[in-house]
Amino acid sequence: MPVSGAKIYVRTAATTGKQASYEQVLVVVSENIKIVTIAGSSIAGKNVPVVGERPVTVLADTTDYTATIGWLPAHSTFAVNTAYTATITITPKNGYT
Repeated sequence: MPVSGAKIYVRTAATTGKQASYEQVLVVVSENIKIVTIAGSSIAGKNVPVVGERPVTVLADTTDYTATIGWLPAHSTFAVNTAYTATITITPKNGYT
């Protein structure tokens, strides 16, 4: 995790249709970066698979982040004798990491 006030260095690489690929280094100076950690270890609104119930796909926003949840396999309702994998994507709001 970057330290507050740190400089950020970004390295990008690209593959082109030409024989050789190229690499470019971008220096992004961002003084006074304020790092604020999202508090809490629990995500409200997630559910466990219950046969016949619809999977939750959008979780309640907080002041810190927005979150979505995806289920595999993707079914309109949870099926019997099926193992599901939930992937939760958390997007911090401005000012949070």
